[in-house]
Amino acid sequence: MRRFSRWSLAGAIVLALALVVPVQGDNGPACSPTIEGTWLVNLVYHYVGTPLPDAYLQYIQQVDRDGRAVIYLPHNPGDYPWTESRTTCSGEWRPRGHRTYDVTLYCLWRTTLSVEGEADPTPPDVPDRIRMKFVLDKKGKTFTATPFYYERWDGAKYGAGETWGQMQGTRLGVAPLP
Repeated sequence: MRRFSRWSLAGAIVLALALVVPVQGDNGPACSPTIEGTWLVNLVYHYVGTPLPDAYLQYIQQVDRDGRAVIYLPHNPGDYPWTESRTTCSGEWRPRGHRTYDVTLYCLWRTTLSVEGEADPTPPDVPDRIRMKFVLDKKGKTFTATPFYYERWDGAKYGAGETWGQMQGTRLGVAPLP
């Protein structure tokens, strides 16, 4: 039986480690950008077939590794055109394909609905559902989402709304505390 020299054994160990340990800066599948993180989102929302003007909205969105997603809205009670009181919407996301993700959010649009100046103290039975497809750029620094639409609960099922929007998100980097 032939014996290995120390140099041969050391070379085999170095070769094995080189094959097993990933190289820093590797651009393989393990380093692909993901949607996880905190985003500054700009949205243009179009109200199709209504006299309402396009709405422009900016908000923060958090997408967590475990599949949860939350948006933090800047609304105050009494914002035009509705007296809504929502401040957040929560939901979930899942991968759809390479750099593409499905995101579903649920929002309580109001705690009370103002109809022609009269307050209706009845909140909705279930939250409205917002659905979109996020597409990341190659570096994972921005995403776009279109079409953007919502579905309202009609008492028995969700029905798609007649509105849509154009959305762009920019990743916010985490700045360490001093």
